[in-house]
Amino acid sequence: MGVISRQLTLPRPAALWSRMLLLSVAVGVLSGLAAAALEFGLHAGSEQLVGRFTHLGGGGVFAFRWGILLLPAIGGLVSGLIVSWLCPHFEGHGTDVLTRAFHREGGELELRGPMVKGAAAIGVISCGGSAGPEAPTAALGAAIGSAFGRALSLTPREKR
Repeated sequence: MGVISRQLTLPRPAALWSRMLLLSVAVGVLSGLAAAALEFGLHAGSEQLVGRFTHLGGGGVFAFRWGILLLPAIGGLVSGLIVSWLCPHFEGHGTDVLTRAFHREGGELELRGPMVKGAAAIGVISCGGSAGPEAPTAALGAAIGSAFGRALSLTPREKR
């Protein structure tokens, strides 16, 4: 008695969708880890910087202290210098960079710029600066997806 062996193959559209689903899950997990690291940095940085001058969330935030007044300016200055030193060619900010990469650059976005800008955002926000973590989180996710696409030689359509 012979055993007939059959190889299971998916139709081409199902195979492509399955591949994209698997890649999307992998990029989503990595992007979630990057967002969690950013969130951790924000909490730790806020406690170490602004938290040294006042109790966060308390009424003492409104009491006049030179540290509270100067800290956001110093944080913004240092973060700006770091960004201009480590990635001077990375132009734009926020989701404009992501939109440009998606529409005009075939889904290409380098990883270094969003990483440096994410670290700089942690510095600004931890110093009490007026910024939010949403754009750095989105940029990190997009850059991770783009790097993943480059590593796997995906087409521009697949990267997007």
